[in-house]
Amino acid sequence: MTLAEILSAGRAGLDVAVDSSDSEKLLGVRDGLVRFFEEGLDRPLRVRVESLSDAGDGTAILLSDEEMIARAATRARRLRDACGGHAFAASSETGIHSVRHGEQDLHFVRSWVVVCALDANRSEAAGGSGSLQLPQRLIQGLEVGDLPFAVPGRRRRGGMTSSLTGGLETRRRALALATLNAVATLYFGVVEMRHRR
Repeated sequence: MTLAEILSAGRAGLDVAVDSSDSEKLLGVRDGLVRFFEEGLDRPLRVRVESLSDAGDGTAILLSDEEMIARAATRARRLRDACGGHAFAASSETGIHSVRHGEQDLHFVRSWVVVCALDANRSEAAGGSGSLQLPQRLIQGLEVGDLPFAVPGRRRRGGMTSSLTGGLETRRRALALATLNAVATLYFGVVEMRHRR
C-alpha cells in the first residue's frame, strides 16, 4: 500500500498486522500510528490492528538494543511476507540495555518497534521508546544475565516500565512512542509534518 493510498483511506481506515495478541502491544502500535497521522499530518485516520501471529520464538528478556531490534525485525519481516491487504506489519520487543558510564554499567529498560511497510519498496524502520534506568539497589551485585530476574513483577499488565514507575508510564505508551518514532523515520523527507507549538 503506497503512502498516497494510506492517506486517502481516511474513514475507511488502515489495517496493521501485529505479531502479538497482547492488548497493550496492539493498542500501543495503534496509538503510535494514530498520533503520527492525526497529529503529525493532520489526517484523521482510523487504524485497525490485527493480531496475525503470536510470536512465541523467544520469551527470554533480551539484554541489548541490538538483540531487541534484530528479533523484532525478524518477526515483522516474517509477518510482512505472510500477510496482504495491510498497510504495515509491526513487531515489538522490550528488554534491558546497558551503557558504560564512568566506572560503572548502567542498565535500562527500553522497548523497540520495527514497522515494515507493505509497499513496493519493502520499507522498514525501527523506533525506540524512552529508557528507564534500573535502580542500583535493585541490581547491585548481579551479573548482566541475572538482571531480568531482578525486575519487579508486572503491574496490571503494564510491563516492567509500569512496575518501575508505579504505573505512571505503561508498556502501551512506551510502544506508542516507539511506533511513532519508527513511522516518522519511514516517512521522513517523504511527507511534510505539521509542527505544533
